Amino acid sequence: MGNEHLHALTSLRLFAALAILLQHSEETLGVPFSSFSPIPLYFGVDFFFVLSGFILTFVYADIGHATGARAFYVARIARIWPLHLATLLIWLLVVPRGSWVIPGGEHYVLETTLANIFLLQAWVPLFFVYFSYNAVSWSISTEAFFYLLFPWLGKDWGRTWYWKLGVVVAAVVLILCLCDWAGVRPLTGSNDFASVTTHGIVYISPFTRVFQFVVGMASALVFIRLRQPLLRIPAVVWTGLEVFVLLMIGRVWSTGFVWSDQLFGEAETALGAFTRGVPVTLLFGVIVLVFGLGRGLISKLLSFKPLIHLGEASFALYLIHQILLNPLQVYRDQLSSIPVGVQFCLFLLASVLASIALHQFVEKPCRRVIVKRFGRSNRPAPSAELVPAAK
Repeated sequence: MGNEHLHALTSLRLFAALAILLQHSEETLGVPFSSFSPIPLYFGVDFFFVLSGFILTFVYADIGHATGARAFYVARIARIWPLHLATLLIWLLVVPRGSWVIPGGEHYVLETTLANIFLLQAWVPLFFVYFSYNAVSWSISTEAFFYLLFPWLGKDWGRTWYWKLGVVVAAVVLILCLCDWAGVRPLTGSNDFASVTTHGIVYISPFTRVFQFVVGMASALVFIRLRQPLLRIPAVVWTGLEVFVLLMIGRVWSTGFVWSDQLFGEAETALGAFTRGVPVTLLFGVIVLVFGLGRGLISKLLSFKPLIHLGEASFALYLIHQILLNPLQVYRDQLSSIPVGVQFCLFLLASVLASIALHQFVEKPCRRVIVKRFGRSNRPAPSAELVPAAK
């Protein structure tokens, strides 16, 4: 099962990564990309977390039996760490030294640096820590927590999913309730960079984001158990379902806000902020299931080889794009004579080319070397997974 390729999901990684790229381009260049999106572009990260849970459960369905935790951890380290370190080095070379430290972190440079190197920054809900250095890598840190838990979560998932899912949901709700009880406030500006905020808890922390990961795991269980009977349904029906679930994204997103306001009022509480994203998270679980089957016309289009290749390089695109945006921000005045559209096209081209180079000459060879040297499994790394990372 682990050797199968879910091509449509691989291509969807590209579009989710591009959503984050467009969001950050909008912040830097001012192009209103969000006005063309049915939901905020940052929800690309939520999709990645759901997709990760789906892919790992599908590929490592035998975790704890045929596949041991050691082989799994080696494969995960080989997947994310070399490229993370490479882009961190590029960040240090590209970004001016005066911008290396976020206000509030002046006295914690060593601690912040070590947390970033070892992918622990998202575990600390302080802005100057989790957005340190190459800020988009915060979600790689969040993903690392999921990896740590997965051998326990994934073992006998088919028999234990109900109580493990219940434990995760209960733990997340408890954390959110404790934050609201303690009066944790929203992030309002630079004065909060050294404070615990709902942004650090709800949008960054792996201890709440794990909910999205287990939704993906639950979706994979449905996929594994019902795949054969679902494949008997005519392709035209799946095409209609693919169109339907994509069109529902905007409606479901707005429903989350309605639910949140009805349950918790309009105050920015941790529990309320989290609730807003729950409906979209559940829909993403349905989307990865539908497109994982690959039966509809849209899935067939997403299986176009160039899209698959770009999807495979999307992890690198995810990590490099904000670094390449930095010169556009630093030299904004000098570049003002160049139309913004031209700047964006050049930036997009540079990002895509850089991501392909990093994928071919850093990510793939480093992964092979690490797995060959330290791994004990011939299982290939899942091709449809992208480790998310965005602001």
